Amino acid sequence: MTDSPPRSVSIQFSCLHTSGPHPNQAPEPLSELKKGNGHIHGGLEILINGRSLPRIPFGRGDICLGEWIGVLGYLMTLARSDDDYTCEFDPTEQGYSKFLFRVEGPGAFVSIVSSPIGGGQADPEWQDVRCDRTDLAEAILEFLSRLKGAIVRDAGEAGRDWWKSCNGDFYVA
Repeated sequence: MTDSPPRSVSIQFSCLHTSGPHPNQAPEPLSELKKGNGHIHGGLEILINGRSLPRIPFGRGDICLGEWIGVLGYLMTLARSDDDYTCEFDPTEQGYSKFLFRVEGPGAFVSIVSSPIGGGQADPEWQDVRCDRTDLAEAILEFLSRLKGAIVRDAGEAGRDWWKSCNGDFYVA
């Protein structure tokens, strides 16, 4: 039996927690997520060929996972199609850059570009960083499946409702 080559994409989450409706509220464990009233935040690391995608808003420990579920789910849908596409994600936060994702042929490409909304600058070391299109789709599906499992396990019915409110069931039922 031979080992398969490592994937060109890996996506991990960490330190899941909930925050209530008030921005200055201290983080709480997912078990405290209130049905219909709360957000799930945590760490997010996206590795492309072993390189960590930089400039994810608010550091790696407090990003809004609801936003990234939609972005990554949409990107997975594009990567699974037979067509070539480009999509962008601009976190619209002050000082942050925009992420540009392009799927073309067997490849997928990630760039960090200037954001007219957030004011962040392009990153010359992150222009058209290539990964495998299939690896990207599979890594996103695995990430979303693990994320949903952790949320439902730790937050129960409120976690299932939150997942649905983020349209997560569209990508991972």
